[in-house]
Amino acid sequence: MGPNFKKPAAPDVSDYTATPLTSTASASVAGGQAQRFAKGADISADWWSLFHSKPLNDLIEQSLANNPDLKAAHAALSVARENVLAQRGVYYPSVAASFAASRQRSPPTLLPPAPAAPIRMRTSER
Repeated sequence: MGPNFKKPAAPDVSDYTATPLTSTASASVAGGQAQRFAKGADISADWWSLFHSKPLNDLIEQSLANNPDLKAAHAALSVARENVLAQRGVYYPSVAASFAASRQRSPPTLLPPAPAAPIRMRTSER
C-alpha cells in the first residue's frame, strides 16, 4: 500500500549555530556590555527583573495579581494542603461515645398499689 516511506534522519546538531557562541559584541552605549552565553544555566524565576525596567516589573506584577487562573490554582493548592492535613488525623487514636435517653410513662393500672402504712420489720428479722 503506497510507497516504501523511510523517515529521514534527524540533523546532527547540538546548538543553534554551527560554531559555539561565547559572547556578543559590545557597544559603546549605556547597557551595551557584551553578553555571555551560559549554556545549561538556570534562569531565575523572575527573569524580567534582569532588565531593570520599572514599567515591565509593574506590568508583570499587575498581571500576576489579577490572573484568575493563578488565583484558582493557588486556591486549589490551599484546598489540597488542607485535605492532606485533615487526613493526618487518621494516624491518631480516636474515641467515640454516644448517649441515648428515653422517658416513658407507664399507665397507672400496671403499677402495684402502694401500701397504706409502712411495713415494719419484726425485731427478730433484724
